[in-house]
Amino acid sequence: MFNGQKYAPFIFSASIYFVLVILQTACTKSNENTGELIPGNITLDITVEHHTWGVPYTHVYVKKNTTIYPGEDTALYDLRKITDNDGKVSFEGLHPGKYFVFSKGYDMIWGDTVIGYSPVQIVSTALENNSLQLTLTVSE
Repeated sequence: MFNGQKYAPFIFSASIYFVLVILQTACTKSNENTGELIPGNITLDITVEHHTWGVPYTHVYVKKNTTIYPGEDTALYDLRKITDNDGKVSFEGLHPGKYFVFSKGYDMIWGDTVIGYSPVQIVSTALENNSLQLTLTVSE
């Protein structure tokens, strides 16, 4: 005679596992169906400078598909990083197009908050080794 109570935990666990497998495979789509962009092969190398010296540990933000200043609201930007000890940062995987770069931080040498911004147009024919160098000058 079949004892359902004896096998109930196993049946329950197997059912949960089966449902999770179905959900996982049903929600997984190939790249061509997701609409996700394939990363580009261009790197934007930025040096943040104030009075000719690099500003370390400064926040740098990049907004895609615009050359119009989006403002200081950092939530409006698509990419964000912090400069290294020399005031340098790189954004990889970009495509040719229009970008806007914004930086805000604290210059420890000068002792003040600094801000700078610039539109950037990336044109693949003007690149050297798929890289564009930008010196972003910031000021008080």
